[in-house]
Parts: sequence; C-alpha cells; structure tokens
Amino acid sequence: MSLPPNYAGYYRIHLLAEDDDYPDIDQVSSFLYDFNLLYEFSRVIVDPEYSSYRFSRYSGFRNQKRIGEDDKLKLDLLSQGSPLELIALVTAIPAAAATLWALTQTAEKIRNWH
Repeated sequence: MSLPPNYAGYYRIHLLAEDDDYPDIDQVSSFLYDFNLLYEFSRVIVDPEYSSYRFSRYSGFRNQKRIGEDDKLKLDLLSQGSPLELIALVTAIPAAAATLWALTQTAEKIRNWH
C-alpha cells in the first residue's frame, strides 16, 4: 500500500505510551500484538463485510486470517524508546471509523482499570 504524502483517505492512530522506564522488547512485542488483535477483533465485530466471521478458540492465534490485507493496520512510525510512540494508518471508510470508536472505548476502559 503506497500512501499519499498528506495521508488523504487514511485515519492516523497515534499512541504515546506513558512509562517512566524503558520497556523490554518482549513487552513491546506483546503490546503490538495485543493492540493489533484488539483492532482486528473490533473490525470483525463492527464491519458488515466480516459478518460471516466466526470466533473460535484459535481466533487469537498469530497465523489466523481475520481481516483482508486492505483493512489491516499499516505502520507509519514506531519509535522504540521511553516513551514508546506508534503511528498506525487505516483506510478511512465508515467501517474503520466504527472500529476506531470501539477500539478507543476499549482502550479507555483498560486505561482506567484498577
């Protein structure tokens, strides 16, 4: 996927981690996997295109195909350091907007978890 210089037609997801310490590589890897999995699960739940998708005990496995290539998150920036910074891109269509809303709501709940 080649992106236009002004990112027209794409939503940008900008995450900046709040941590006082340098994260371990396995923590970063797990975070990226979990963030992507949350996005893909949200996408299959809200996008009518994936209404036939059925969750199974294998749905969270790394090699499972949940969404199409054009619907996957694309990496624009990953800054490994403290704080960790991530910018991901997704094609700006109504299903993606609904997915990002669900993703934001979930992330907010996790952030406020005691």
